[in-house]
Parts: sequence; structure tokens; C-alpha cells
Amino acid sequence: MSIKIKLYESELQSETDQKSYYARIVEKDIISFETVCEVISQRSTLSTADIKGTIDSLAYILNMAFLDGDGVQLGQLGTFLPSLQGKAITDKKKLPQHHFRINGIHVHPGKEFYKAMISAKFVRLKEDEKISTIDERKRNIMQYLTIHSEAELLEISGLNRCSRSTALRDLNLLLKEGHLRKRVFGGGSLYSKV
Repeated sequence: MSIKIKLYESELQSETDQKSYYARIVEKDIISFETVCEVISQRSTLSTADIKGTIDSLAYILNMAFLDGDGVQLGQLGTFLPSLQGKAITDKKKLPQHHFRINGIHVHPGKEFYKAMISAKFVRLKEDEKISTIDERKRNIMQYLTIHSEAELLEISGLNRCSRSTALRDLNLLLKEGHLRKRVFGGGSLYSKV
């Protein structure tokens, strides 16, 4: 897998008046909570309901910790710390509450997570190249399953040149829409047209 990037011209002038460019990640999708739970469920013996309950409890713990100004260490994911934003004050003796708020979360990734992030590979998209839309990917899946009777997640991921999580989202959407059926076997699932 690789991170897709495009170059954009900087609006700021450089000292030499040469055009300068910066890279931006071309965001494909946001992986939904349901997809995260489904993927974890497929990789473990837990049900999606167990995982949803666990993540909801984790969110509760994070909220409680942040409201006390504490950070939370989550194994290889890293440490999550609340970030403070405030207005300047002129009197050190007065500290008005409305001048401060938590405005975000700082994440200090765990060692293995950090190693994975810094080893990321980047692929530059051509100026006219676009990331395929969900409709294009769904159409590809349906055409593929017209020719082949069944397909696994990895086949669909390769077919649409997308991540497994994107392929799983697409397949789940087609299942919900009633276009596909899913047959679970051993360590995976097979998808076919209805």
C-alpha cells in the first residue's frame, strides 16, 4: 500500500520568486466506525457488537481522562493527550475559565506504530489522475462478479486498486443494497451476486 499525493502550487512567493510546490495527501475515504469494527471482528474471535462496546468504553475513558487533564496510553497506538488553547491574560491572579478550552488531541504514536508511519511509501498522482469513486468501484465489482461466480476481499481490493478496508466498505454497501450475498468460510468470506 502507498499514500497517494498530488503537488499543489504554493500561494506564498519564495525569496527567489520561483514557483514552489507542496505535497498533499489525496484523501480517498474516511473509514467508518462500522468498517473498523467489522475488520477487527474478522481478525479476531470477537463479534462486532463486542468491539463496538469496547470502543465505546474506550471513548468514555478518554473523555474522563481529558476532562481531568490526563493523557491515556494505548499500547502500540501511543499516548493521547489533551491540547489546550487559550487567550492571553494580563493579570496572573485572575484566570477566567472562558479564556481556555481543550481544542484537540495530541497523539504520540507507540514505537511500532511510529515505525510503520515513517516507512510509508508515497505515489504521486498525475495531474489528471483521479481516485476512483465509490460508484466506479461498485460497478467494477458487479461486472467482475458477472464473469466470475465469487470473489474474496483481496480479489476486490486488487480489482479496484484500493485498500482492503475500502474494498470491504464497498462490499458491505452492496450487501446492504441487496446486490450481493456473503458466504463465510474458514478464515474469510466469499461474495457473489444475488
